[in-house]
Amino acid sequence: AFATRYQTIATDFVELNISMGPAGELRYPSYNSHDGVAAAFPSRGRFQAYSLLSRTDFQLWLEQRYQSIATLNSGWGTAYQNFAEIALPLSWDQAIASNQHLVEPSRQDFLQWYHQALVAHGARMLRYAEYAFQQLPAEIPLGFKIPGIHWTINSDIGARTAELAAGIIDANAAFSSTPEPGYQQIIALAAPKAKQPRKVVVHFTALEMSDEPEGEAGSMPSTLVNWIGAEARRQGVILKGENALAAGLYHAEGWSNLQQVLRNGNYQGLTLLRLNDIVENPLAVATLQQLQPGF
Repeated sequence: AFATRYQTIATDFVELNISMGPAGELRYPSYNSHDGVAAAFPSRGRFQAYSLLSRTDFQLWLEQRYQSIATLNSGWGTAYQNFAEIALPLSWDQAIASNQHLVEPSRQDFLQWYHQALVAHGARMLRYAEYAFQQLPAEIPLGFKIPGIHWTINSDIGARTAELAAGIIDANAAFSSTPEPGYQQIIALAAPKAKQPRKVVVHFTALEMSDEPEGEAGSMPSTLVNWIGAEARRQGVILKGENALAAGLYHAEGWSNLQQVLRNGNYQGLTLLRLNDIVENPLAVATLQQLQPGF
């Protein structure tokens, strides 16, 4: 319906951005303050996979992974009679408080399945979008957004749990003893389109923010932005970015971070949120006039 309605002005489109989840981002709705303290920023977030359908899908994933219940029991140290007995893991507060989520096989498997389910959702959304918009000019790229979940990265306990709860990183990144970004699979959604007529653009947020590793949130947005840039470059993916919060547009440090990323971070475009925070902001106008004469 969208493609038919707007076909006559399709040549004016610069991109068709596909909303894949909350706030248009490819993630689970893991950090909503109304879901309690554990979900509110800058906490770990709440896992969003406790429906009957989720449990069934998890059981099927385990059966494919282990092939037999005996093999699973051997790996988990359990005594299940069949895969249908397996429940989704609970008590995350206690597990994360002792970092047991990094060593318990059942939780490791849950986190891997959880991430892979989100990646599969993203792949389906892109596939449906490609089909729906096939009548529009191929030079109009598709796009999707990955959120910049930058808190709990620099934490001794529960490191990277906010990203895990949102489903956006491969759990192996959290298990690894060496720094590993963990965004390979989610960025790889766009990689197969790099040499096709209709490209897929990845967008990432928080380009204006600075690292605050010693703060309460263990926040590392600048590090995260650079991780994403490096991985997109490695995979040959078109990457663009945006600011996470309007506040960053009102001070020089935010603009300095934006310029640095655009010059050196493999980001090929920028969305600024929001319009009134640009046109009513003398610093923003002056900076953009330097970056883009005639603005």
